[in-house]
Amino acid sequence: MKIDPQSPADLSAQIAKAIRDAIVGGEMIVDERLPSETELCDQFDVSRSTVREALKRLAAQNLIRTQRGATGGAFVRRLSYDEAQAQHVTTSTLLLSMNAVDFETACEARFALERACAPLSAER
Repeated sequence: MKIDPQSPADLSAQIAKAIRDAIVGGEMIVDERLPSETELCDQFDVSRSTVREALKRLAAQNLIRTQRGATGGAFVRRLSYDEAQAQHVTTSTLLLSMNAVDFETACEARFALERACAPLSAER
């Protein structure tokens, strides 16, 4: 996992993206412990506060969970269908209400999803 210190994106966002990509790409599996904060600091050559901010971002996206104690740390979280659906609805609503996505694009996405889901609906 690499980051670009010269990038305009802040370092914690880059670290969170690198870890998220590792999770989505299957390099890290559900319930696997992430490296310690110290190891992540060394790996990305950043401060502990930057790593903590990245971990907060991942926790806010429900990608990791943290556990205290001797066996604690940050772990890859299993995301349920209901949680994923709720996140999708919230994100879509925010993007539309903030005009970050225009209505035409949202309609195109909906039609694409409907076309993909129609055969499954007929089958089931």
